[in-house]
Amino acid sequence: MALFDKVSEFAKSASDMTASVIGTTKLNAKIALEEKNVAALTARLGEIFLAKLDAGELLPEGDVAEICKEIATCRQNIAAFEAEIEEVKAAKDQDAPAPAAAGAKFCANCGEALSAEAKFCPSCGTKQE
Repeated sequence: MALFDKVSEFAKSASDMTASVIGTTKLNAKIALEEKNVAALTARLGEIFLAKLDAGELLPEGDVAEICKEIATCRQNIAAFEAEIEEVKAAKDQDAPAPAAAGAKFCANCGEALSAEAKFCPSCGTKQE
């Protein structure tokens, strides 16, 4: 009878441990979901704050002011990069040879001349139709 009691006790212990692991896993999943919700709400809060700042409704101070300056710098950099892209496209348009033959194939994205069998543009990588 002692062996049966030990096996029964072991089975109960294993069952309890399994239930504990399952319970912990479920709680960890709930924690991960709540952390994801916090991240999404934080992003929404930032978007609202930035919209108010852009509209001139807020005058940030301290650390917030520094972050706002960094955002302004990033926006200036983006504008400069976009201007460079336009310059490159304009220069490429000026340097592009006129189409030599009817039916010549060109990339719809960057205007690069393509071979008839090209599936992707060798210049910008855009998939060709």
